[in-house]
Amino acid sequence: MKLLISSIPTEFISDNVVIMQPDEMVNAFSTFFANIGHTTSESVPSPQKSFSHYLNLDSHCQKTFFMEPVHPLELINTFNCFKAKTSMGHDNISTKLLKESIWNTADPLTHIFNLSFESGIVPDKIKLAKVIPIFKSGNKNLFNNNRPVSILPAYSK
Repeated sequence: MKLLISSIPTEFISDNVVIMQPDEMVNAFSTFFANIGHTTSESVPSPQKSFSHYLNLDSHCQKTFFMEPVHPLELINTFNCFKAKTSMGHDNISTKLLKESIWNTADPLTHIFNLSFESGIVPDKIKLAKVIPIFKSGNKNLFNNNRPVSILPAYSK
């Protein structure tokens, strides 16, 4: 889906203030999307029972998790199953480019993924997303008539 520049409003309204500068719009969208989860959760009633009430926790349940190390061919086969999209995360690498280069990058990627599984630490840059507002309906100039779509780096998939 291509976004036409002419379809993007030249101004947005927030708290009865008109925002016209692009950098102010970006910051206002960022603030709106960053706070929407907290704002929404405040309107949801607190649960009457703890989450553990719904779990079947018995004494035989082990509290460990283990994954076999990833092998380069397994990584190549997995990435080749991805759709060859041209959309890119913050790193400007599309799944199309990743698929085209996977034979050259499989060994270092396998090493990084296995280190992540062993340490339990996911590199911060893999967790970053590019967030794009998508218009839902109603007044195009209101932030709450847009929904956030997060585009993750192809490697994080």
